Amino acid sequence: MEIYESYLREIQSYKLLSAEEEKELSKQIQDGDKAAVKKLVNANLRLVVNVALKIVRAKDIGIMDLIQEGNIGLIIAAEKFNYSYGTRFSTYAYPWILQYITRAAKSKDAVITIPQRKEEKIQKISKAKIMVKQSNGREASVSDISNITGMSADEIKSTMSFTYSYTSFEAEFSEENTSQFGNMITDFRFNPEENLLKKDAARSVNLLLNTLSDNEKAVLKSRYDLDGPVKAKTLREISENLGVSAETVRQMEIRAINKLRRKTSLMGLNHFFSA
Repeated sequence: MEIYESYLREIQSYKLLSAEEEKELSKQIQDGDKAAVKKLVNANLRLVVNVALKIVRAKDIGIMDLIQEGNIGLIIAAEKFNYSYGTRFSTYAYPWILQYITRAAKSKDAVITIPQRKEEKIQKISKAKIMVKQSNGREASVSDISNITGMSADEIKSTMSFTYSYTSFEAEFSEENTSQFGNMITDFRFNPEENLLKKDAARSVNLLLNTLSDNEKAVLKSRYDLDGPVKAKTLREISENLGVSAETVRQMEIRAINKLRRKTSLMGLNHFFSA
């Protein structure tokens, strides 16, 4: 608990931000300012602790492990936050933090226990990833992790692979050798009701997007991954593709979202593009 208490004392030194300060930082972040991301993250580290404490009471897991994972979610939320959403950053960041903390808690429920020395190495790698993400705004490479931890590339790859376990779907687990592991796994892909709802939601979103100009549509698709599971683009990246300034892209995004909010209100689809 000494590390935890020391961490708490450290984050208390970061002052909380007003709504106006968050707005100004959001503008700077959209322009690619890494220092603004760090400032917004530091001011909300206590939020991660509060979320982690709710989970740690129900799980046999170290509080600092959860905090480290929650901080990754906080960083991602800071990079994506836009003051035009009309909400405070803490409200926007909470689901991101909870998602990463919950995922970490679930991973600790694995049937196979990881040896302590391996667990320590995994934690060192996790901390290095956070450092790179905070400093450079990107995912850490093996080389980055090696420079920070002093571990060799082979050791890092071996440790990271150790966090996963593999079982063949054809593995037989009954004494009579009549059943296979794969046969006992529920196929959650076949869910007619959920598939129907997803298709209906996709159709509704496409109808809404088609009411926008080509540039507005392109901006929203790039900013919110509406074309599939790809990394969302920053305002600067989109501005380079469209040949306009980042500020122009930001204005297009705000204008497009406001249009869609009016449309969804008229169509009774208030759950789309809400703040």
